[in-house]
Order: sequence, then structure tokens, then C-alpha cells
Amino acid sequence: MAKKTEFELQPPAEAAAATQRESHIAEDEGGHAVADTASNARPVADKRKPTTSVIGKASATEREPNSSQKFSFWLGPDVVVNPFDIVEANQMEDTRTFGLGTNIRQITDAPSHLSNFISSDFGSVEAVPQTPRQGANVAEVSVLANNREPQGIYMPVQSEATERFADEAGIQVALGIEKIEERDSIPAGVIQMSNQTAARTYLHRDYVLGPEGAHVNISGISGLATKTRYAMSLIQSILQTIGQEKRRHMAPKLKGVGLGWVNLKVMRRTCASLMRELGVDPKVVADQLGHTVDVDINVYASTALEHREEAVKTLETALRVM
Repeated sequence: MAKKTEFELQPPAEAAAATQRESHIAEDEGGHAVADTASNARPVADKRKPTTSVIGKASATEREPNSSQKFSFWLGPDVVVNPFDIVEANQMEDTRTFGLGTNIRQITDAPSHLSNFISSDFGSVEAVPQTPRQGANVAEVSVLANNREPQGIYMPVQSEATERFADEAGIQVALGIEKIEERDSIPAGVIQMSNQTAARTYLHRDYVLGPEGAHVNISGISGLATKTRYAMSLIQSILQTIGQEKRRHMAPKLKGVGLGWVNLKVMRRTCASLMRELGVDPKVVADQLGHTVDVDINVYASTALEHREEAVKTLETALRVM
């Protein structure tokens, strides 16, 4: 079962801007947007060494030990880490363990909140505390993956191991994206972390569409409109990606008969119109194309030109009689 992970996603339609790359969306002869799948090439993960600077070190204590599932690390001064940032830690055998930040806490040497209250002249917000406290920010991380092949190392991250933000290739290792073949990839958006690192994300087509298909859970603190916009963008991404794959197989055959400009929508409309001309039952046509009778008649099927001419002649004849 795939591990459920939550993070801040931008819609697939905004991926180009977020990664500062040129948009490769073109239009076919019918004026329909077509995604250039060549622009979806993913970065190759560097398994040898990280590319970002150190932001802290792992910390394991008697009461809060690190484990195979989670670890903690203290942050350097002025370092900003947000929940759902993906970080990496040095691990055994010169590998890297990737994890998802779940919480950031500040720890001081104060024994209790009451001590801090008393130190500030019994709750005076203007008073200078009588006892300066020593403290540190500590991040809590859930383990996602390790980059050793063919099987990762899931020993606890050792105390004092250096911590870094994951780069784009590292994020894709952490989420298992680098194991998805390009032909099976559906662009799903962009993750942007607090250090402005942006990484394109992909879903496996079989997970979303295939016989083992599950579902995509869109959740978070954003409003309903934002979630709806992302859902619509993801659906558009699926349609463009799968549509382009089918077009790659059919394009040579269509081009050979002078129909290289035809796309899937044109073929669906042609199918619906021809079956209507042949007198096929509208319900059968709708079932064949996977929609309702109303959509089949009002959207896909077109009336033949000769029938329209006949209707005009009928009207002309009636007007002469009048």
C-alpha cells in the first residue's frame, strides 16, 4: 500500500511558472491545447552526495530517541523550516535518508511555563526576564525513504548526522517518483518548500486509472475553491497525458491518409455523427462513447450537411406557399 503523504501542492497548470521553465503547451489545428510531453523530463537523482547546505544536526536523547520511523534534529540559528518540508540526513554506507517535517518545537532549559512567568516579574509583559533561557528549535521528521539500491537502509538516523533540505532530485527519491517510468507518469503539480526549492511531482497512471487504481485525496487548510481548481487541473493533466500517448500511436496512421491534424475529440465527434447517420440507437452510441444520451446528441453528434440543406429547402418551399 502506498504511503499517504501530505504537502503543499500547486496545480499542474502552474508547474511551468513555479519551476521557472519555458511552457511547452502548443495548439493543434483544431485550436486545442496539447501538452509537450518532452518537457516533462525528470531530473536524475544524484545518489552520491547532496547539493544543499547543512541546516542542522540530528539529535537523539534518552527520552526522545530516533527510530526507523522518525527522527529529530536541531536547527541552526536563523534557519526556517516549515511542516511538510522534505529534508535529508546522512545515513550509514554514505547514503541519505529522506523525511517529511511534521512539527517544529522550541525547547529551552526552563523547567516549566510557570518558571518563565515568574522570571518575567510574575507576568509583566514589559519586564526583562531575570533568568535568560538557553533554547533551540527542534524539527520532528517522519522517515520516507533511503536512497540505497536495491534496498534502503532504515536504521535510526544517528545523533549528530548532518541535515539538509532535499533538492529536486532528492524530493523525487523521497516520494518514490524516480521509480516511475516516464511513460507511466502523469504530471501532478509542484511542491515548493520554505527554502524555495521546487520539484515537479508525478502520479503513476495505474494508481489513478488502471486496474489497481485507488484515489487522490486533496486535503489541507486551503479553501474549497483552491482544492477544486487543483482537481480540475489534475483532470486536465490526465487527459492531456493519456491523450498524447494515444495520439503517438495513431498519428502515423492518420498522417498516412491525410488526417494528421485530427485529434481524439475530432474522432469522437466523427464516430458519434456517423453512427447517428447510420441509425444506431442513441443509447448505444452514448454507452460506446462513455457519456449520456443528452451529451451524445447535443455535444458530440453533428447533423450531416445534406440534411441541413434539405431543411433549408423545406423552409423555402413553405415560405413560397405562404
